[in-house]
Amino acid sequence: LRSNAHPDGLPTLSGVALDRVTTANRLYLLCSEIMAWATQRGIMASIENPLRSHAWNTSHMQKHLVGLQLHEVVFHHCMYGATRRKRTKLLCNHRCLLPLALQCDNSHDHEGWGIAPTGQWATASEVEYPHQLCQAWAQCLKRCFLEYGAVEPALELGTDTDIPLVQASRAATGIQPRGKKLI
Repeated sequence: LRSNAHPDGLPTLSGVALDRVTTANRLYLLCSEIMAWATQRGIMASIENPLRSHAWNTSHMQKHLVGLQLHEVVFHHCMYGATRRKRTKLLCNHRCLLPLALQCDNSHDHEGWGIAPTGQWATASEVEYPHQLCQAWAQCLKRCFLEYGAVEPALELGTDTDIPLVQASRAATGIQPRGKKLI
């Protein structure tokens, strides 16, 4: 439905194909508007899509991104425990996600693309982020928030206190006690 020469959509599209491209282009425009809005206000944001997606080159995606200081983060999902060599690009307005940029080191096997034994396209099983990627992403954000002054929650309460176990567990999970007293 798109090509390198026509990233906004092939000029010959009609019907359902044209509707699909038009809808996607509206989403790309919205993504670029949100990124510009967040960046101008100092709010952390990122946009994600496959590296080779035509989305990155659409006029709709580019419309509001020109002139913004953004960072590209490209990584292979297989470096985070996925079974396929899927390459993803993040466009983000903060450097904290740069450590995610791991390229495949070819130290492991990859499952193939195409039709899987289940009869589905292999891409259908690659829509979720691998758990290791989620953990790495969360660690990047945690480090960033701590640099900005966030305080880590206590891992345990001291043993020199007479706080009942129920109250201690409520405090550890961030649940405020009722009333004016902790115990």
